[in-house]
Formats: sequence, C-alpha cells, structure tokens
Amino acid sequence: MLDKYIDRIGEWNPQLFRELKSRLTGNATIAVVAISIVLQAIAIGLVTSGNMPIEAKIHQNFVTLSWLMPMGLILGSVYTLIADLHQEEKRGTLNFIRLTPQSARSILIGKMLGVPSLIYVGILCALPFHLALGIISGIGLPLILVWYFTVGAAIYLCSSLAILYSLYGGRYPLVFTILFALPIQTIVSLYNYYLNAVATGQSWTIEASVRWFWLPIVNNFYICNALIVTTILVISYWLWVTIDREYINPASTAFKKEHSYWMNMQFQLWLLGFALPILSSSPIDRSNQNFYILATFYSVGTIGIYCLIPQILPSKLSMQEWSRYRRDRVTHEHRQWWQQELFRDLVWHDASPIGLAMLINVAISAIVWGTCFGIFVSDPVWLLKSLCGIIIVSVLTLIHAGIINLIFLRSPAKTRGVMPLIILMSGLPLFLGFIATITLNHSSSGLWLFLFSPFAWMGVTQLALPSIGAVLMGQLGILAGITKLIQRRLQQLGRSDTQALSQQKSLLARTNI
Repeated sequence: MLDKYIDRIGEWNPQLFRELKSRLTGNATIAVVAISIVLQAIAIGLVTSGNMPIEAKIHQNFVTLSWLMPMGLILGSVYTLIADLHQEEKRGTLNFIRLTPQSARSILIGKMLGVPSLIYVGILCALPFHLALGIISGIGLPLILVWYFTVGAAIYLCSSLAILYSLYGGRYPLVFTILFALPIQTIVSLYNYYLNAVATGQSWTIEASVRWFWLPIVNNFYICNALIVTTILVISYWLWVTIDREYINPASTAFKKEHSYWMNMQFQLWLLGFALPILSSSPIDRSNQNFYILATFYSVGTIGIYCLIPQILPSKLSMQEWSRYRRDRVTHEHRQWWQQELFRDLVWHDASPIGLAMLINVAISAIVWGTCFGIFVSDPVWLLKSLCGIIIVSVLTLIHAGIINLIFLRSPAKTRGVMPLIILMSGLPLFLGFIATITLNHSSSGLWLFLFSPFAWMGVTQLALPSIGAVLMGQLGILAGITKLIQRRLQQLGRSDTQALSQQKSLLARTNI
C-alpha cells in the first residue's frame, strides 16, 4: 500500500519518488514507527506514575514534546540535507541530476521532502499524542494548529537555508548542525514560552509599544504568528531565488540587481513597521529621543544594505566580459546612445559594477528614514544632524562598496569572501573609536573614528557641524577617487581582453590562409 502512494508521488515529483523509494523501506519505516510508539508509551507511563498531579504531568509532557519535536525536525532536516547534498557533490551525481529535465526547484523540493522522510514519519506518529496532551492540558485546538503551521514554516526556512549552504560548497554537516542548534533551541524555547503564556492568559506590559504598523503582536497570538509566518515565507522566497540561480549557474551572482532593490524596500518597510508605533507613543517634541530611536533603526537597515553587497557583486571574469562588450559597443555606436545604455547596464546588468546599484539601495533607505526624521524630529539642530548622519553613512556605504568592487576587479578570488572584508572595514573604526574614547578620556579622536563606521551617529551627535561637513567633503573626495580607479581598471580589462581576442582572430585567419 505504501508503494502505491509512493508511485503516485513519482508522477508529481520524480526526485521525491527516488528519495522515498530508497529511504522508506519496510524495515526502516517499521523501526522508526516502533521507536516512536515506545517513546510515547514511556511518556504515558510517566504521566500515570508519581505523586505529581496528573494535570501538571500532562502539561509538562506537552511542553517537553513541544520543544523536542521542532528541535528534532529542524536539526534532523538540516543535518541530513547537508550530508546528502555533500555526498551527491562528492560523487558527482549532483551534476548528473542537473542534466535531467526537471526544474531546479522540483529537484531540491524533492530532496527537502524526501531526504529527512524517516524523521517526518517518526514525528507524524507522535502528533496525535502531542495534540491530545495539548487539548487535555487546556491549550486549545486553534492555538495548537497555529503552532503547527508556524513550526512547519520554520522547518521550511531552515531546510531552505541548509540547501543553500550545501550549494555554496558547505561541508561538515555535523559542525554546522551543532552551531545551528543553540540559536534554534533559544528561539523554540521562547516561542513555546509565548504559547504557554497566551494559553494561560498572561498579560504583557510592553504590549502598547511592541506593535507592527499599530497591529498588536504581543497580546494577539494569531496576528503575531501571521507576521512571523509572512516574514519566514518572504525570506524563504528570496532564499529560493538564490538557490535557483546557484543551482543552474554557480558562477552567477546570488541576486539580480533588481532583486536587491525589492529586497531592500521590503526590509526597510518591515523595520519601519516596528519604528512608527514607538515614535507615535512618545511626544513629538522630544527630538533627541526620536533621533536615537530612528538612528537605531536606520543603522539596522544599513547593515541589511551591507549584506546585499556580496549578493550582487559580480566576479572579475564577469566584469571583464561586460567591459569588453561595452568597449565593442562604443566603437560602433554614437556616444549618446552609449551613455544611455551604460546607465541601464549599471542599474540592471548583473555583470556591471555595483556602484550605481548600491547608490539606488542607499537612496531607498535614505528616503524612508529621512522622511521619518523630518516628521518626528522637530528641533532644527537635531534635524540637521540627522540629515548629515544619513548622508555620511550613505557615502561611507558607497565607499566600502567601491573598495570591495575595486579589490575584486584586481583579484580572481570568489566573491563569497566579501563578508569578512565588510566586517573588517566597518567594524575596525567602530572598535578603535571605542578604545580611543575609553583610553583617551572621551577625547574627540574616538568621535572622529565613529564617523567612518556605519554607526556614525555616535560621532554626529557630539561633533560640531563644521567638523561633520569636513568629514563629508573628505568622504566625497575618496568616493570620487575610487570611482575613477574602478573606471580606469575596467577600461584596462576591456582593452586587454579586446586585444587578446583580436590577436586570436588574426592567428586563426593566418592559419586558414
């Protein structure tokens, strides 16, 4: 009977059919079901024995299962998926699977559902017991079903992340799973505590300020879970955009440039949803308080923009090919059309430098949070400092993106090593600024260093406006110099590549003669 259902699955997803056929063998399935039943029988024995009231035991077993089941599903799925894809890559069968007519998403969804299938069978056998414990302990069926749905979305997100990690060449599944365990354990524990608090009618004193666009997300379990699931699904969508591109062409960028614009807008609006209720709950004339609230959210948004750099940064080879293509176009077309096409290329073309794309992303963030500063910061001095802070952070972000672009124009290294470089460039001035502030007894040297980090606000609030203006002018000069170097390097690459192709064509022509 099981084989009959598996055959039907094969018509929908051949990869899932192969995975289930190889894993859901009779002995393995019977063993997993038997282990699950034995563990449930032990739990029932613990409920009926001892001096503790049976209601308390039932509730304790429900809480324990509510912690163990998500942990087992998430960590088991992450480990088995990474281990399986690593073995496929090692044996070379993953490239063979790529040649099948199935889509990348169909193959990898089949992996996601099929590889941890024995774990899913064991958990499915425990679900009726868990559901019964929850209803008996007074949790309520609707709350439990919402819990199942949210946990399922979290498993989908973690499995997607494991697949992406494997496609990026991730190894050592056990090490990654162990490192993954602590944050997952913390999140699951907090979420179960929240479920228990809602079921027991516990009130929250922070409910008025913790909202998302004025929707109550603390005392309303359903709205909170809707926001969590929506956020998870949006993140998973972008993970699968990256997975599709990486699976089909590992040399491509993680995202298209247009993807980065949409991602950035979604992230900034998501942050804005938490910021507006906090700002609305405080008096509008408290400019300094609102300034620090907005500066905090803007800094988080800036970190998100930094994370986009390695996702859209093309390799040296891609930029070299694009430069040769542009050079060929220049020699055959009018300058005016070349300039128009250049602008479109810099905005949309994946292989072009990232300067203009990063400028658009920085502008999106600046418009969103600059508008908020203008509305909620009424004091002219604080408002001017906030606008200076936005400009300084924006220009600094473009400088860092330009430096990274220039480095990878001169090095054939993979762009996946960008994040440590970003952390070094943005974190070193911040670290040195703290050291200088502490050791030099709050000297202005530390404040100057803060201006060269994404958290430039700590310097903006203390330094005079002329000093801030001098820093901004220096940053603009550095940005102009980096842009010129990138342009010169691209011209050199395009020229050398074009010359090499011309020599090859000449050699082939002589050979044919």
